[in-house]
Amino acid sequence: MTGPNEGRMSSSNNGIFPDLRVASMHPETGAIGWETAHNARLVITRAGDAAPVIQLENQASGSPFVQCVLSNRTAWRAGVALFFVSPLPGGAGGMSYAVQCPSKAAADQLQAALEAALAAAPTPAAAAAAASAAAPADSSRDANGHSNGRANGAPATTATAPGTVAGLAAPRSPGPHWPPPSPAVHGSGGAAGREGAPAAAAAVAAAAGSGPGPGLKAAGVGAAAAASGAEDGSRAGPGPPNGVAAAQDDAAAAAVVLPPRSPCHPGTAHAAAAAGTAAPGPGQQQQQQSSASGDHGDAGGGGAEAAELQNHFDRKICRASSDMYFHYYGMLQHQQNMLQDYTRTGTYYTAILGNPDDFRGRTVLDVGAGSGILSLFAAAAGAARVYAVEASGMARFARALADANPGLGSRITVINSKVEEVTLPERVDVLVSEPMGTLLVNERMLESYIYARDAFLKPGGKMFPQLGRIHVAAFSDEVLHSEVAAKAAFWMQPSFYGVDVTCLHAPAAEGYFGQVVVDAFDPALLVSSCASRALDFGSMPESELLDIDMPLQLVTGPVAPLTIHGLACWFDVFFAGAQQPVWLTTAPGMPTTHWFQLRCVLQQPLLVTSPNTRITGRLHLVAHARQSYDIFLTLTAPPLQPGGPPQTSSGKFDLKEPYYRQLTPYGAAAATMAGAAAQGVGADGGAVAA
Repeated sequence: MTGPNEGRMSSSNNGIFPDLRVASMHPETGAIGWETAHNARLVITRAGDAAPVIQLENQASGSPFVQCVLSNRTAWRAGVALFFVSPLPGGAGGMSYAVQCPSKAAADQLQAALEAALAAAPTPAAAAAAASAAAPADSSRDANGHSNGRANGAPATTATAPGTVAGLAAPRSPGPHWPPPSPAVHGSGGAAGREGAPAAAAAVAAAAGSGPGPGLKAAGVGAAAAASGAEDGSRAGPGPPNGVAAAQDDAAAAAVVLPPRSPCHPGTAHAAAAAGTAAPGPGQQQQQQSSASGDHGDAGGGGAEAAELQNHFDRKICRASSDMYFHYYGMLQHQQNMLQDYTRTGTYYTAILGNPDDFRGRTVLDVGAGSGILSLFAAAAGAARVYAVEASGMARFARALADANPGLGSRITVINSKVEEVTLPERVDVLVSEPMGTLLVNERMLESYIYARDAFLKPGGKMFPQLGRIHVAAFSDEVLHSEVAAKAAFWMQPSFYGVDVTCLHAPAAEGYFGQVVVDAFDPALLVSSCASRALDFGSMPESELLDIDMPLQLVTGPVAPLTIHGLACWFDVFFAGAQQPVWLTTAPGMPTTHWFQLRCVLQQPLLVTSPNTRITGRLHLVAHARQSYDIFLTLTAPPLQPGGPPQTSSGKFDLKEPYYRQLTPYGAAAATMAGAAAQGVGADGGAVAA
């Protein structure tokens, strides 16, 4: 087993660990076969500068039966037990193994050695090379009788992308420490994708009564795991739904190698839609991209990039955009901005805690959990298990909050991953999420919410929120229109340091008017009836969010003449609670939220000379790969003179590049007036009972 540059780490260096009990874990139920366990020793080897490799050998015969490249995605600990997932053919295509140490001291020593080996681990590319080199040369079955993926002398299947376990989604690395904290209950179907051990494995370790190793929390299982019959490891814990085992067995053979993409190809979103982007079931395995906190592997390597393209999110979103997005939401100051939006947070609190019948004893998935506040609300409402999925580095803070509130956090599993690349051990009863951006759809997180519905929600399950609505109305605001127009006045100079820049005035004005304006405004600025577009999150296909078309039929009020300067937009969402249905609104005149309202200002205003005038038009939103939308607006008013042509004004706006007017003196004054108008409205923090 050793090559010219390979050798075992010396015993004094904690490289060889005898007197271990090793058992395989059932691929569907997560049960550990301790009754068939046999004594073994664990050896840590390294080939030159390659990644360390874990090898388990039969203590009596010395023959190896488990191997895997060591990373914080292939090993974790709970109590005196450690768990490994082998990505090599000798490990039966992602078979999980439980290793029980003779004592806590021995487990601590083994963990320390593994951490030391990880600290000196090489690049992901070298790890992949080590994975290939470490594959057994022969033997079609391992010591437990599992097929190693070879038949009739066929070559072994290749290892998956670096740091990834064949057949299972790998978790994100929360930092340099091994392994990530092991939260409450974990299922076997995606153990390496959820920060900890499978449910049965965690329960066995916890039932052994051993404390956590240094720097690592023990896997707490609580009443939920005990109820599952997994407390002694002899019965199945909460396993994945049907189909997981087959998906695991076929994962390596079904791997697709794709060429690297252009990060911001203009046709990314629509190409993905055309290619078919149906969400997989919860057992369908996907390649995982490296950590959103910046661990992207070899930026120039097509292999790592190809692996990332296997998940639904990365196929449609520009990498530069998603990196910035996850970086932004990984910062506590931005989470604080949302938490301090008491209309938002208070309404979610009311919607969840006010409907305990929807959560008591239920399994909940929190999509884009952020700080984990909604997960904690769900646990407080009585949820039995909560999976908090968060792709940014905020996941570690969500785990910290859960640990600091053990009465609730013991039922929360924090998963540092995109929801599009995670595998859960079960379908859930309830989805909770705060996926709304400005104009409801900005940031395109609603698509991830719909994806989670298709992949993980049980038939008849509930969604919080269930419905969203976009509302629009014509507005008149001469101050705002003049303000935007004045921004381009700089380009009117015929001699800027001797240079005539006036030729750029027209495109500059077009650019300024192409920015949507985000602020709070006085509802008295609205001059027409309202048009609405409902989005039923419980039934709509994800593809409907790629192209949203709103025909407009508006009618002005009794005041005339007036000037229409554009279209004002806001949204609301509905929580269909069984006991207390609740609306969250961002409407003008209601308590201001961090979403504010949005306005599309037309460069060419429309003049309305008569009361009760019909205004027609179209608002068309087209998704793009930078996690937002291009907005196309056209409004048409009657002609100024009888028999003349109708007035038509159009504009194109990029929802990704707003003008945050609320940060200016103009916006501050408008917000003050809007706040005064909202006094006494929504006294419960914006939660409006239906």
